Amino acid sequence: MINPADIDLTALLTQWYGPPARDEIPLPGSCAWLPEPLQRWHRTARRWDVRVLAAHQMPAPETIRAGADGKAVFMTDHTGDWHWALSVDEPDSVVNGEPGGPWHPNPERLAALLGHMTLKQIFFTGTARIRANSVPDGPVAEIVADLQPFDVSSWMWGEPDDRIHQGEDLLVEVFRNGHEPGWYVQVAATRPEALTRLEGIAGVDWW
Repeated sequence: MINPADIDLTALLTQWYGPPARDEIPLPGSCAWLPEPLQRWHRTARRWDVRVLAAHQMPAPETIRAGADGKAVFMTDHTGDWHWALSVDEPDSVVNGEPGGPWHPNPERLAALLGHMTLKQIFFTGTARIRANSVPDGPVAEIVADLQPFDVSSWMWGEPDDRIHQGEDLLVEVFRNGHEPGWYVQVAATRPEALTRLEGIAGVDWW
């Protein structure tokens, strides 16, 4: 089982978006107080022209400031209605909440959350993508056969029974959508040919 905190971001981005456009550039000295996982994420993500977290806003590390409560917002959703922050006195911890509202502890540590969010984005930006609704248990087992699962036990964000599996050229997410029987399955592939095995599985209506 793969720990999201152990994701090699450089390898992951190279796999899905090709070689980086530029060499790594150190962050300014003013960012030295930020936790290393966050510094590393920004140093790495800046090497690609693709927006690594298109569904979220990542403030430039130079602009991150701690508030009077000792919390520093490092990520928001695309509407700005939900914030993720780190605690200055415990930099590996994460809290989240609405602007102006109370902070809620997030069970994921910072490195795991950054890996998790980057991974989820691939389902919207991968080179080739297919989806299916109401997939029975049998075909789901066939879809994820020989793929490695990620440890999602501490994930606060995801649908019921959400799970993600990785292969050499594939990323597969499976979860209950709550409205239809069976499972919702979405797949991202680095190349269309990698989808051939899945498209041949009986009982799955891909779209």
